[in-house]
Amino acid sequence: MLLYIHNTLESMDVVIRSGTYVDAVWCTVTMNGSYKLLVGCVYRSPNISSSDEDQLNDMMIQASSFKASHKLIVGDFNHPDIDWITGTCCRSSGHPVAAFLDIVNDAFLFQHCLEPTHSRPGQVANILDLVFTDEEEVVGDFEYITPLGKSQHVIIQFSLTCRIQPKNTAATVYRYDKADYDGMYSYLSAVNWDALMEADQVNTCWINFEEKLREARDKFVPSYRIRSNRKKVRPLWMNSDLQKTAKTKKEEYSRFRKSRKPELVHQVQACQKQDQL
Repeated sequence: MLLYIHNTLESMDVVIRSGTYVDAVWCTVTMNGSYKLLVGCVYRSPNISSSDEDQLNDMMIQASSFKASHKLIVGDFNHPDIDWITGTCCRSSGHPVAAFLDIVNDAFLFQHCLEPTHSRPGQVANILDLVFTDEEEVVGDFEYITPLGKSQHVIIQFSLTCRIQPKNTAATVYRYDKADYDGMYSYLSAVNWDALMEADQVNTCWINFEEKLREARDKFVPSYRIRSNRKKVRPLWMNSDLQKTAKTKKEEYSRFRKSRKPELVHQVQACQKQDQL
């Protein structure tokens, strides 16, 4: 599980339910004054064991009662039996799916994904990826974007309305397009890698390896400093051809979402392959 927080935001790792459920990451983000936003990213396997199911449900209960002024929980929960439009499920009372829905309702959490987020040709599209908040009106600009690579899950993009004072920090940008790769190759070739990897611990070997790579980068890749809170700049690799391909892929996927015609899947896949080239 990965959870990225922008470096202009003050955040802190937190543990929910003593960390017994491993497929989840939690943190708090400092807002204005003493307010905090709890952010969680959760994955529930479709082949989850009964013990892990109980731990996940307990974790959701703990998260809903966590002392934070705002809460945001996202992830792939793999609950196709829940109809999020009507707020009902096709399972009987006492079933884990029904228990999960009861926890969501008892915690007064709002689920914002109301369109299918996962689909495969020949299968019924389902809402598997969910976005929960404890306030209904804080989520806006909700978009379902074409999947990344060969994934069958859409990318979910939305805005969250809250008052946060960003930090003024600086970041280093490396110009890999202007790097001296011949010099870097010679520098790394001269390293005694056998001696560097003599440590018994894998983690120590990795740290040594990473340190040498960083030294080579700092020595042979030009860089400059920017303010992290400045206006977003288009990446150097995002040329006009890639922009055109990405736009075409987005349009084709939008057509597929509206019609669900199987023949449009091939057009989306062709755009994805072109993107990877």
